[in-house]
Amino acid sequence: MKLTGHRIPAALLALLLCLGLGSCVRPAGPPPSTAESTIDTAAIATTETPTTTEATSAPTAATLAPTTAFEAATTNAPPVPAIQDSMNVEAQKLEELPPPQELPEEPAADSAALVVIPADLPYTPILPSQYYAYNQLNAVQQAVYEEMRGYAQAMRPGGRIRQACDEKDLSAAYDALLTDYPQFFWMPRKYVYILSGEGTYVYFQISDKRVQYSADYLVTREEAVEIAAKMKAAIAGIFDAMPRGLSEFERELYLHDWICANTAYENRAVRNPDGYMYAFSSHGVFVNKLAVCEGYSRTLQLLLYCAGIQNTLVKGYTLRANGQPDPNGHHMWNIVRIDGTWGYTDATWNDSGVTANRMSETSYRWFNIPRDELSYDHHIDHAFPLPEASSMENTYFAVKGRLLTEEQAAEAFVKALIVEAAAEDRRYVELMSAAPGAFNAQQLGRALNTVAARLEINGVLGGPIRRITIERYSTRYCLVYW
Repeated sequence: MKLTGHRIPAALLALLLCLGLGSCVRPAGPPPSTAESTIDTAAIATTETPTTTEATSAPTAATLAPTTAFEAATTNAPPVPAIQDSMNVEAQKLEELPPPQELPEEPAADSAALVVIPADLPYTPILPSQYYAYNQLNAVQQAVYEEMRGYAQAMRPGGRIRQACDEKDLSAAYDALLTDYPQFFWMPRKYVYILSGEGTYVYFQISDKRVQYSADYLVTREEAVEIAAKMKAAIAGIFDAMPRGLSEFERELYLHDWICANTAYENRAVRNPDGYMYAFSSHGVFVNKLAVCEGYSRTLQLLLYCAGIQNTLVKGYTLRANGQPDPNGHHMWNIVRIDGTWGYTDATWNDSGVTANRMSETSYRWFNIPRDELSYDHHIDHAFPLPEASSMENTYFAVKGRLLTEEQAAEAFVKALIVEAAAEDRRYVELMSAAPGAFNAQQLGRALNTVAARLEINGVLGGPIRRITIERYSTRYCLVYW
């Protein structure tokens, strides 16, 4: 982090090194465009990003009347390319059942050695009957889903589907099964199916000598048993260390922060998915400490299941700077139910750090946010209808008292956050307002100037601060750093 006229404290450097843990890249999201505000030699700089729901136009900055000698500063967050870090599913149809000699053998072992959820957790895990995608299927699709699950949970090759169904039912059931079961880290992204007069068959593990058709689990059964044991031990350790008596929000925050502190973004998987398939599953985090967005999301899903918190995966795209979905920017995140209210959480982007100068501290911008806030940089393209998410009440900012409401005085609000940041040896503040547009960058700049005069901000922050920058990324969210 580059500062003007001030040395980075040793404690802050230690924090950066502790939380970085590798190269995590924000997969997308338009950077703020730069607008500079100066009066003579003193000003607070503000930058704003146009909203993605409107046509892009050049931002403007209000002229601020400074009351303390801050040097004018502007930043341009480096653009980050959109990347594909979630996988699609492929289905291959055969016209007739393969000959018996080409059908795979059934495994002798049962599925007990593949269970990753410990039996003695402090919370009651979410039951499979409560899994979200399963409950969006019709009765026929649910029956197909349950038959597919029976094959998958024991890593059986596949076989006959007794429920009468069509291709649409097979596709919906398989997509729901992949969505609901992060613990099935071995599941292939391709399956083979047969619809014939002899019945309906689905295979996850099958191939012919001419390789005209094929599907296979991502790891062997022996590898899966070893990985499952490591995952089960890791999950037990996480919950053993978790404080008891936490609220649902506190449980989610604890597990989210554990993932961010123990995972680095696996950039190699973006360019070579087949060579780093672990990065797209939950075992990438627990075993390799590396993942892409799908691995982050599936790990959070699994840990929240263990904590008794309903949630599901959300598929979609990142947005380009013009607000349009990037067809190559496949992305995945979670929607989480806390105390009956749903909100979107993107652990991957939160782990990429607050935007200012690519600092590596965990951000909470995308933590239980409503859909209108998510829409500034995420586009949902999901197979199933998602629950309404319109409340700010379970965002990190609301629960932690960092959400500005119309009843609060901006000066007192900003003062408290700056003092808190100084006490924690932080040089940034993330701000969010309860309503879109309730507190814009210009208002924030005026409040900071007033607070600076009253608090003698240089003293509060422990040294001569000559540069304060405000970046606005949506109509609710601002980042202030110095």
